[in-house]
Amino acid sequence: ACTWLGVILLRVVCLPHPRSCNMETMSGRALRRLHVVGAHLGVHESPLLGSYRDTKEDREEHMQPILCSSTILCTSCCSSTSRSIPPPSSSSSSSSSSSTSPQLPSLESFKFETILVEVLPSKVGVITLNRPKQLNALCLQLTRELRDALMTMDHDPRVHAIVLTGSDKSFAAGADIKEMEEQDLVRWRSHNLLDEIDVIMRIKKPIIAAVRGIAFGGGCEVAMLCDVVIAGENAKFSQPEVKIGTMPGAGGSQRLTRALGKSRAMELILTGNVMDAKEAERRGLVSRVVPTDKVLPESIALATQIASLSLPVVIQCKSLVNISYETHLSQGHAREREVFLDAWTLQDRREGMAAFKDKRKPQWTHS
Repeated sequence: ACTWLGVILLRVVCLPHPRSCNMETMSGRALRRLHVVGAHLGVHESPLLGSYRDTKEDREEHMQPILCSSTILCTSCCSSTSRSIPPPSSSSSSSSSSSTSPQLPSLESFKFETILVEVLPSKVGVITLNRPKQLNALCLQLTRELRDALMTMDHDPRVHAIVLTGSDKSFAAGADIKEMEEQDLVRWRSHNLLDEIDVIMRIKKPIIAAVRGIAFGGGCEVAMLCDVVIAGENAKFSQPEVKIGTMPGAGGSQRLTRALGKSRAMELILTGNVMDAKEAERRGLVSRVVPTDKVLPESIALATQIASLSLPVVIQCKSLVNISYETHLSQGHAREREVFLDAWTLQDRREGMAAFKDKRKPQWTHS
């Protein structure tokens, strides 16, 4: 009786309607409320909650903030595109009921063929698209490998910021048209590279796009999905899909319009014309333009600066800017106030203010 009373209370307190309860798409905030209230009521298994183990590891797993396009704190909705996580180690402690945290795959466990990955001592992860003969055209294999590398770096404690780059001549020339042309609609709907590209939206840690050469079609869309874009003087941006009888599919029509305004974005998308680096900088599509041979060093330097700061604070700052980009001012302002107050409990907040008062360099614990 107590269990079902708890379920009824959970339905009223945590959810607007039981039929709208979807554990796969529920925001982390709602999920946290659901689990916390459930734990207080002693409801750990029910038709509503499913199987819920009240362990420290499980709470951390459910509350891990992963940025996605629809919410700030979201876990389950982001798991469908990530590499499967191996089960916890079979070695267990004595009679303790707490389980071992799942072990995520390491970068070293992957055998990438279309990208290069490196983790620098400065806590910067560098991903280089590596299909030089195809000018880094985005094929399904490349986007899957990019997904795996990004998701792994996002959980790798050695990485606090990520740089994504291509070659001197091409950041990415767009989707691999030969591969796309061979797929019919049914196959494309069930298995396509657009879903893999969308993973970039769910990465918590900052991503800097170091763009040299062409960023056309999907390449331009990938660059716009990143948090900061540093462009070389030879960089060129375009959404030329209309020239081959199609249109942008990975957010190009939406993000380009937000960056450039309706009129200029409309002109570029309806004609497939090219925009050079200087105009991209002037209109705010890129952060700055540097000499082509300085793009990667400048991007790594910026990533290093970001990586030297408190990781949880950086992650929340990124999420707030994305809210401003995707929602209304009042919603963003309300969320900023929440996050600001939540940050008061951080050890790094206390350390940062103490260091400022003592006129010394803060020693971040990233907690």
